[in-house]
Amino acid sequence: MLPFVESNLLLIDPSINHYKEGHEYYDKAQQFLNLPILEYVPLIKNAEEVHVTDSAFCSLAKFSPTKTQKGFVYNKSGYSLSKTFFKGWEIR
Repeated sequence: MLPFVESNLLLIDPSINHYKEGHEYYDKAQQFLNLPILEYVPLIKNAEEVHVTDSAFCSLAKFSPTKTQKGFVYNKSGYSLSKTFFKGWEIR
């Protein structure tokens, strides 16, 4: 698991499966590896929480139509992120 995400919810990372084989979420997370970026929109739309780093997924998540959810953006670049753009999201 990523050290900056403290949740028991399913973690989907488009680049790597953070679960070991045999874990209850392994097979589900495996289905979402290396997809074209727009194929993640339904996943974002239906998520209870969205945790993204400051990347293309950050913008995709911000502009995707969503149900009620919590949004968290993790500033890994060191650049200042716009609190206006991310209004309603928690910047960490």
